This record gives sequence, structure tokens and C-alpha cells, in this order.
Amino acid sequence: LWDLGLFRLLLAAVLGGIMGLERTRKRREAGFRTYMLVAVGSAMTVLVGEIMYMSDPAVDTTRIAAAAVSGIGFIGAGSIIISRSNRVVGLTTAAGGGVSVSVGLAAGCGYNIGAVALVIISVFAATIGERIEERFLRHSPLIRLSVLFDGEEHVLPFIEEAKGMGFRFVSADMERPIENCVSATMVMRLPAHEDH
Repeated sequence: LWDLGLFRLLLAAVLGGIMGLERTRKRREAGFRTYMLVAVGSAMTVLVGEIMYMSDPAVDTTRIAAAAVSGIGFIGAGSIIISRSNRVVGLTTAAGGGVSVSVGLAAGCGYNIGAVALVIISVFAATIGERIEERFLRHSPLIRLSVLFDGEEHVLPFIEEAKGMGFRFVSADMERPIENCVSATMVMRLPAHEDH
């Protein structure tokens, strides 16, 4: 088990690192080191469960995997933030961290082909998937617009002007980040036959 365990840990480290490199390339908060550590930690969690089971088959090792999965929630929650323009960022990073737990768990229990397949799928989702999203968004009839108005009295004329041009408002969030200013983040439907 010790040689096999070492191989599983190294495989988890390599596969988690590969996933993290994609996030590092995009200068995301959680990248190469985070993903590698999460994957290796998960693999060791499974190995410890196996060792515990070998010493006492009555031990419920599924609880160990469940703890690893719930533990990544703390890291994931920390990487999800709302930016100044009211955009939620960090969701892909958090999801990728969760997937790296699964990679580590799979490598840790010896399901190597599953671990490799999961990394391939995850890197595809993060790279090619981003291009698919960009292409999809280019043809979307919706746009997100963030505007800082230098007074509340300027918001309504802006909305009326946009409606007069054929824009339809889907949602709008407003706040006062600075005294006498209003920050508005709006999602609007483009007029027919308009392009981004």
C-alpha cells in the first residue's frame, strides 16, 4: 500500500497542478499551488481512510470523503466575491477547487483513469468552455452596463433615453458608494437588429 499510496499522491499532485495552471494563467486567486494542495490533501484523506479500514473494517470511510468535499466549501466561499461593478467573480475558481477535491479523492482511492479523465474534462471546460461562453455572449441580446451617476436626478433621464432608443431593462441594482453619487448596474435587452 505504501508504494501505491505514494504513486496516488504524486498523481493527485500532478493532476491538481495541471488544473491549477489554467487558473494561474488567468491570474486567478486560487491557482497551481491551491489546486495541487487540495488534490493531494484529498488523496491523502482517501489513503488514510483505506489504512483505517484495513485496521478496522467497521470504520465508515465514506465520512472521510464527505469531510474533504465539505471542507473545500470554505476555500470556495472565500474565492467568490462581488466586485465593485456588482459582478460575481470567482465561481469557476470555486467550482474548480471542488473538482480538484474529486481528482484527489479519485487518485487517492486508485481510480486513476477517472482522475485523469476528470482533469481533461475540467481543463476543457475552463479553456474551450470559456471560448464557447464568449461566443455565446457575443450573440446574446443582453448587455450588462455599470454607470456611476453624479446625482440621483440623472438616473431617470438616462433610463428614459435608453427606453426611447429601444432598450428594455431586465434588471437594475443601485447603490450609493459615494455621497451624492449613484452606482447603477443594469442588464438590458438590446433593441431588435442591434449588435454589441
